[in-house]
Amino acid sequence: MTTPSNGPRLIYLNAHRSLNRDAGWYIEHGERRIETGCDIKGRVDALRQFDEYLKSLSSAEPAPAERPLARQYDKDAPIRIDLAAQIAFPDGSMTAQGLRKERYAGRLETFIIARKEYTTLAAIERMKELCRVSPKEPASSGERKAARQTAACGAGRDGSSKMRESDIALDV
Repeated sequence: MTTPSNGPRLIYLNAHRSLNRDAGWYIEHGERRIETGCDIKGRVDALRQFDEYLKSLSSAEPAPAERPLARQYDKDAPIRIDLAAQIAFPDGSMTAQGLRKERYAGRLETFIIARKEYTTLAAIERMKELCRVSPKEPASSGERKAARQTAACGAGRDGSSKMRESDIALDV
């Protein structure tokens, strides 16, 4: 079982391929190699250890240098548009292409230096204000309808299917 090349992966090393290591299952993550203590028959145990290792990675707080946070950047400092999208929308719901669409719509101020597109966090905040949706007032509140009495409308009983005699068509 392997994962993408830049993330952790579970590997099996044969003794003849790796002269300085014993044969067995290892968790390899970047430059680190963690021994599982499992031999070729212990693949299930190695997978269990690998899953525990992945869970420990997801529960660990990333280091401040690894996560771009808005407080690490000046609001008026130029930031590449892709990084600005990651900072302003950490859930990943907005991408650089989405910010470019907002630029085309005239809601986001960007600038291009050396064929690279930049924006500021302050410009993104202004864009959010321009995109804010205010709640609409209902077209009809129903106040007049609620104030009327229903008995005065002249409707017959509910479910009555009998026609009045004046409404019956006469066959001639």
